[in-house]
Amino acid sequence: MKRIRLIIMLMLGVLLLLSGCASASGVNKDESASEPAYEVTLKPGVYELSTESITVDITNTSAVDGGFARHYRIEQQTDGNWTTLPLEIIVTEDWILLPAGETQAHAYNLLQDQFDYRPGTYRVVLLGVDGEPSVEFELE
Repeated sequence: MKRIRLIIMLMLGVLLLLSGCASASGVNKDESASEPAYEVTLKPGVYELSTESITVDITNTSAVDGGFARHYRIEQQTDGNWTTLPLEIIVTEDWILLPAGETQAHAYNLLQDQFDYRPGTYRVVLLGVDGEPSVEFELE
Protein backbone atom coordinates (compact mmCIF):
# COMPACT_ATOMS: atom_id res chain seq x y z
CA MET A 1 0.00 0.00 0.00
CA LYS A 2 2.81 2.42 0.84
CA ARG A 3 4.44 1.56 -2.48
CA ILE A 4 1.32 2.41 -4.49
CA ARG A 5 0.90 5.68 -2.61
CA LEU A 6 4.55 6.56 -3.31
CA ILE A 7 4.18 5.74 -7.04
CA ILE A 8 1.01 7.86 -7.30
CA MET A 9 2.74 10.79 -5.56
CA LEU A 10 5.73 10.52 -7.90
CA MET A 11 3.48 10.40 -10.97
CA LEU A 12 1.56 13.47 -9.79
CA GLY A 13 4.83 15.31 -9.19
CA VAL A 14 6.10 14.48 -12.68
CA LEU A 15 2.75 15.50 -14.19
CA LEU A 16 2.85 18.86 -12.37
CA LEU A 17 6.44 19.43 -13.45
CA LEU A 18 5.65 18.69 -17.12
CA SER A 19 2.55 20.88 -17.18
CA GLY A 20 4.52 23.79 -15.69
CA CYS A 21 7.20 23.51 -18.38
CA ALA A 22 4.66 23.41 -21.20
CA SER A 23 3.00 26.68 -20.17
CA ALA A 24 6.33 28.46 -19.76
CA SER A 25 7.30 27.74 -23.37
CA GLY A 26 4.21 29.38 -24.91
CA VAL A 27 4.60 32.38 -27.23
CA ASN A 28 3.16 35.71 -26.15
CA LYS A 29 0.72 36.57 -28.96
CA ASP A 30 1.20 40.31 -28.44
CA GLU A 31 4.94 40.05 -29.08
CA SER A 32 4.64 37.92 -32.23
CA ALA A 33 2.01 40.27 -33.72
CA SER A 34 4.22 43.37 -33.44
CA GLU A 35 5.56 44.73 -36.72
CA PRO A 36 8.37 47.22 -37.23
CA ALA A 37 7.37 50.66 -38.56
CA TYR A 38 9.68 52.91 -40.58
CA GLU A 39 10.05 56.61 -41.27
CA VAL A 40 12.19 57.97 -44.09
CA THR A 41 13.69 61.45 -44.29
CA LEU A 42 15.97 63.29 -46.64
CA LYS A 43 18.14 66.32 -45.91
CA PRO A 44 18.53 68.53 -47.85
CA GLY A 45 15.56 68.10 -50.15
CA VAL A 46 17.08 70.17 -53.00
CA TYR A 47 20.03 68.90 -55.05
CA GLU A 48 22.02 69.99 -58.09
CA LEU A 49 20.88 68.47 -61.38
CA SER A 50 24.18 66.55 -61.68
CA THR A 51 23.82 64.79 -58.28
CA GLU A 52 24.85 61.14 -58.54
CA SER A 53 23.12 59.81 -55.41
CA ILE A 54 21.02 60.95 -52.48
CA THR A 55 21.21 59.82 -48.88
CA VAL A 56 18.03 58.77 -47.13
CA ASP A 57 17.72 58.35 -43.36
CA ILE A 58 15.58 55.35 -42.41
CA THR A 59 14.33 55.19 -38.82
CA ASN A 60 12.71 52.18 -37.18
CA THR A 61 10.04 54.01 -35.15
CA SER A 62 8.70 50.87 -33.47
CA ALA A 63 9.76 48.93 -30.37
CA VAL A 64 10.53 45.87 -32.51
CA ASP A 65 13.79 45.12 -34.33
CA GLY A 66 13.32 45.01 -38.10
CA GLY A 67 15.06 45.03 -41.40
CA PHE A 68 14.62 45.74 -45.08
CA ALA A 69 16.01 45.08 -48.53
CA ARG A 70 17.76 47.76 -50.58
CA HIS A 71 15.34 47.64 -53.56
CA TYR A 72 14.03 51.02 -54.76
CA ARG A 73 12.64 52.92 -57.72
CA ILE A 74 12.78 56.58 -58.70
CA GLU A 75 9.68 58.45 -59.81
CA GLN A 76 9.22 61.86 -61.44
CA GLN A 77 6.29 64.15 -60.73
CA THR A 78 4.63 65.56 -63.84
CA ASP A 79 1.35 67.48 -63.69
CA GLY A 80 0.64 66.13 -60.20
CA ASN A 81 1.14 62.48 -61.22
CA TRP A 82 4.06 60.18 -60.42
CA THR A 83 5.76 58.25 -63.22
CA THR A 84 8.36 55.54 -62.64
CA LEU A 85 11.63 56.30 -64.45
CA PRO A 86 12.86 53.64 -66.90
CA LEU A 87 15.96 52.71 -64.92
CA GLU A 88 17.72 49.37 -64.66
CA ILE A 89 18.42 49.40 -60.94
CA ILE A 90 20.70 46.61 -59.78
CA VAL A 91 21.10 46.10 -56.04
CA THR A 92 22.63 43.44 -53.85
CA GLU A 93 20.21 41.02 -52.20
CA ASP A 94 21.42 41.73 -48.68
CA TRP A 95 19.01 42.16 -45.77
CA ILE A 96 19.75 45.30 -43.73
CA LEU A 97 19.00 44.97 -40.02
CA LEU A 98 17.53 48.01 -38.28
CA PRO A 99 17.11 47.71 -34.51
CA ALA A 100 14.15 49.33 -32.78
CA GLY A 101 14.49 53.10 -32.37
CA GLU A 102 17.63 53.41 -34.52
CA THR A 103 18.31 55.43 -37.67
CA GLN A 104 20.60 54.47 -40.55
CA ALA A 105 21.68 56.50 -43.58
CA HIS A 106 21.63 54.79 -46.98
CA ALA A 107 22.69 56.17 -50.37
CA TYR A 108 20.48 55.62 -53.43
CA ASN A 109 22.06 56.03 -56.86
CA LEU A 110 20.14 58.22 -59.34
CA LEU A 111 21.79 56.45 -62.30
CA GLN A 112 22.48 59.65 -64.23
CA ASP A 113 23.85 57.61 -67.15
CA GLN A 114 20.44 55.97 -67.74
CA PHE A 115 18.11 58.97 -67.66
CA ASP A 116 18.27 62.59 -68.79
CA TYR A 117 17.13 64.32 -65.60
CA ARG A 118 15.49 67.74 -65.90
CA PRO A 119 14.86 70.21 -63.08
CA GLY A 120 11.79 69.09 -61.13
CA THR A 121 10.37 67.00 -58.31
CA TYR A 122 11.36 63.36 -57.91
CA ARG A 123 11.02 60.74 -55.20
CA VAL A 124 12.76 57.58 -54.11
CA VAL A 125 10.33 54.77 -53.27
CA LEU A 126 11.78 52.13 -50.94
CA LEU A 127 10.41 48.84 -52.27
CA GLY A 128 12.20 46.70 -49.69
CA VAL A 129 10.54 48.45 -46.74
CA ASP A 130 7.03 47.56 -45.55
CA GLY A 131 4.49 50.06 -46.88
CA GLU A 132 6.93 51.26 -49.56
CA PRO A 133 7.62 54.67 -48.00
CA SER A 134 8.95 57.41 -50.25
CA VAL A 135 10.79 60.67 -49.87
CA GLU A 136 10.64 63.57 -52.31
CA PHE A 137 13.53 65.69 -53.54
CA GLU A 138 14.10 68.49 -56.04
CA LEU A 139 16.70 68.65 -58.76
CA GLU A 140 17.72 72.14 -59.90
